[in-house]
Amino acid sequence: MLCLCRRAFRGLWARFSGGILERITLIDQRVLLFLQRHRHPFVNRVLLLFTYSGTGLAWLGIAFALQALNFLGYRVLPEQRLFLLALFSPLAAWCCGYVLKKIFARARPSCEITGFEAFMRPPSCPSFPSSHTASSFAFFTALALLGHPLAPLVGVWAFIVSFSRLYLGVHYLSDVLGGLLVGVGAAFLVTGLLQWQGWL
Repeated sequence: MLCLCRRAFRGLWARFSGGILERITLIDQRVLLFLQRHRHPFVNRVLLLFTYSGTGLAWLGIAFALQALNFLGYRVLPEQRLFLLALFSPLAAWCCGYVLKKIFARARPSCEITGFEAFMRPPSCPSFPSSHTASSFAFFTALALLGHPLAPLVGVWAFIVSFSRLYLGVHYLSDVLGGLLVGVGAAFLVTGLLQWQGWL
């Protein structure tokens, strides 16, 4: 009897989850095809700059430069110490995203949608979740939790970076939303650990 109940539950779950995934995929494809039809040359260039500002090399450059300035005793940002501590969050988000990409192994939109072309060359790594979104929103959320005065500005930047991944065609909408959740979760985890260690 128990085995029959398990089989029935698994069958219902497969149908239920399959239907949800089909709807999500349909929405993802419609959003990308809509954005592809409404791309503008000027917007393309601007969002390309924003998407590059959220790469791993950009994060490393910012962290290295600020740490060097901090070591030398220069203060170029308000609450610079908190700003530096918040940079642990995008690192954690990137690590979580890397693991999830390996688990889900979702192909990039340009490989799945007929007639769709990304504006830029898609990365070779899987699509879900968006690491750009995860890291940028992790940073924004950490700054907000720490009460940093630059949090609103970074929040605007994080939103534009995330939208750029969708607009340029290298991620699905669900990739971006998944990255947002990963980023927020990573920020709460990191700030909690920093507080537990007495660094805040």
